[in-house]
Amino acid sequence: MIPRVLHVRNFLSYRECTVDFTGLHLAVLSGRNGDGKSALLDAITWALWGKARGSTVDDPIFQGADEMLVDLEFEVEGDAFAVLRKRSRGKSSSVSVYQLDEHGNRTTRTGGVARQTQDEINRLLRMDYETFFNSAFIAQGRADEFTRKGPADRKEIFRKVLGLERYQEYADAARIRNRSSQGELSQLRKSNEENARDIQRLPEVITLLERATAERTALEGNSSSLEAEVAELQQAVGQYRSLRAEAEASENRARVAQAAVDAFGRRIAQLEGGLATARTTVASAQSVEAAYARHQLLRRESDEWNNRLRESAAARDALNAIQTRIDSEQARLEAEFGHLADQLAVAGAQITRIPEFAAEESRLAEENAALKRELDRALQLERDASESGRLEAEAKTQAKHALDGAQEIKERERSLEHSTACPVCLRPLTAGDAERVRAEYASERKRLGEIYHDARAREAESNRAATLASGEAAALRKSATVQGVSLESAQAAIRERLGVARESERMQPTLAARSREVRHLLDTNEFAKQARVEAGAAAARLAECAYDDAAHRAVRDELKTLGAAEQRYLELKEAQKGVEASEEALAHARDSLAKGTELAEVAVAALLAARQALESTDDLGPRLEEASNALSVARSSLTTLVQQVGGLENERTRLIALSARLAAQRDVEKALAEEVDVFGALSEGFGPGGVQAMLIDQSSPLLETYANEMLDRMTGGRIHLQFATSRQLRDGRSIETLDIRISDEMGTKDYEMYSGGERFRVDFAIRIALARLLADRAGASLPTLIIDEGFGSQDQEGIDRLVEALTVIKDDFRLILLVTHIDELKERFNQRIEVSKDPVAGSIAVVL
Repeated sequence: MIPRVLHVRNFLSYRECTVDFTGLHLAVLSGRNGDGKSALLDAITWALWGKARGSTVDDPIFQGADEMLVDLEFEVEGDAFAVLRKRSRGKSSSVSVYQLDEHGNRTTRTGGVARQTQDEINRLLRMDYETFFNSAFIAQGRADEFTRKGPADRKEIFRKVLGLERYQEYADAARIRNRSSQGELSQLRKSNEENARDIQRLPEVITLLERATAERTALEGNSSSLEAEVAELQQAVGQYRSLRAEAEASENRARVAQAAVDAFGRRIAQLEGGLATARTTVASAQSVEAAYARHQLLRRESDEWNNRLRESAAARDALNAIQTRIDSEQARLEAEFGHLADQLAVAGAQITRIPEFAAEESRLAEENAALKRELDRALQLERDASESGRLEAEAKTQAKHALDGAQEIKERERSLEHSTACPVCLRPLTAGDAERVRAEYASERKRLGEIYHDARAREAESNRAATLASGEAAALRKSATVQGVSLESAQAAIRERLGVARESERMQPTLAARSREVRHLLDTNEFAKQARVEAGAAAARLAECAYDDAAHRAVRDELKTLGAAEQRYLELKEAQKGVEASEEALAHARDSLAKGTELAEVAVAALLAARQALESTDDLGPRLEEASNALSVARSSLTTLVQQVGGLENERTRLIALSARLAAQRDVEKALAEEVDVFGALSEGFGPGGVQAMLIDQSSPLLETYANEMLDRMTGGRIHLQFATSRQLRDGRSIETLDIRISDEMGTKDYEMYSGGERFRVDFAIRIALARLLADRAGASLPTLIIDEGFGSQDQEGIDRLVEALTVIKDDFRLILLVTHIDELKERFNQRIEVSKDPVAGSIAVVL
């Protein structure tokens, strides 16, 4: 993202101001502390992401104003866009995004709601606010945010910069799932063991079911064979996936190693180019020194003209102040007219969509009515399930009563065998009486048996009906719940969009009338009449002042022509001192390239071996799926066979059903055990010691390379740093850390041993390296670099090095904006944005 034109109204310390960044490359944003330098940067972030300084959303509004506006035109990869964000105090904000053609005409790309518009902005920029703030924008007090932490905290910050929090979230989720599965597995194992002990009584019952037992045994043997085959295939598939993961890891290591080799190659090319440039610079010493002498002479002449210019400043300032009032009023009216045009365009687009929104609202209401009918049907099914449950319990009770009555009659029959008296009236029984009583008992037992079997049949039918009704009701409620959430969200969105469109329809006449009024004032110049009279008088006074602007301009033009003389003179002096140092650095870089190439070759060899192992292993996934399906069919057949012997005694039926259910539960138990192992491994793999440590180890060499490139430019190759991602303790243990070791001509020391200017250079180099690394990981280009950081700790040499480093890296960026209040530093740059503050008019920014 490259800013082109920024227009603000009533934002922080600015009443009305426009800044044109077009043509700026390496520039300073200067002004006294408190004048509003950082406020311009806040305006950019607020326009793009709605984020700026302040504890509440209304804090950025200019004191005494009721609304604020920021309009930013910017460029992304050759295309031009604009974002217009507004807010009224105590009300909601609005944001619009447009695409600009070659003539500056705007075509809206605004989404239906503010969130969709923000998503479109993020998509265009390919970065969100956090990525921008940690890459392209170095804010005040943030240059040493990384380095001032302890080694362990640095590694945590580095983990966050690399976006590794999501892996910790995966690890936490896997750990929670592992604990949940362990609990389920423990309960299931306890239940299965209890059922297994119960089934030990099954052999004495199975003797009555020889044919059914034989058929079931055959099916169980087939199932066992299929289970063994499935287990074997699962192991083979796991080995194949492990080999594939190893191949992917080897490919990543090879890629990182090659990246390091490429970085060393670029470093050598840079050093060779710098050495050639230094030698060329030394060869041109005579012309450079002559140009420097002429430059100093012209600077003295320019100072003389500046003294004469100040004599006429009072008259010019008066005229400029009056003209500023006229221009400010015109700019205000033009901005208001443009704002009104934008509002009318947006209102027109919204009004045309009112029928569409109303139709959508009606359609969603019909969907809501249909959804209510589905819920009513689910409620009726639940009532049916409850009634079937009641009938099941009633039939079960009736069956038990019939069984108890039959048992009682059996007891009477046994007692009749040893009794000669009637069990009711106690009279002696004849043989005929005894036979008649036995017949009555048999008839009653038959009747009770019929009642028992009828009740059991009704019990089974009621259970089936309750299960079907409950399942269908649950499915209906689940579907209705999902649809209801989506439908409620859609209804809320369409109501909001319809309300916005109707409000636009109400406001359109008022906006059109005001637009015509403002246009008339601009076309007829019927504004600032008193100021125009005062401007004529001030111009007459200025004409009386004696100042030769042409002569002064001629000196300035020649001075500008020789503007690089000082820099070339400094480069000459540096080149004369740095040729030998550059040669040593080049030799060191070539040695590093050779070592890096060797490591890359080793990584490529490992990758080839991993790929060869993977290619020699078959993927048995399809066979595993076939075997699993066959096992499912076998188990289903076994369950069907068990159901066929349902007419047997209740105990035998229960044990056979329990045996079939236990087999299925053993499979569930096995699956849960595998799930515990899988999620335990995932918890460790996604944790700090797994993939997170691997990614940090892969990224730290690139961060080190970027930082050392910056340090080479800032210190002439005098300082280099190295990151260590772990540390060996005295007891032999290794701990995670991120130590910074710095090497210079005095040796190697920890970062904490440095202070002042040297420490700031290290902070600044690492911060730039972090910005580049984060931008690389986000997939976003980094054409703009904004540095809002104090440089008070730097001595003259440090400032020289900083300016030199920024000059060298300027070709890496389309725009570098350095924020400072130090006069000595801002005078070192030809391009400036000067910020000043008036107690009444607020802050003003001028591009020089």
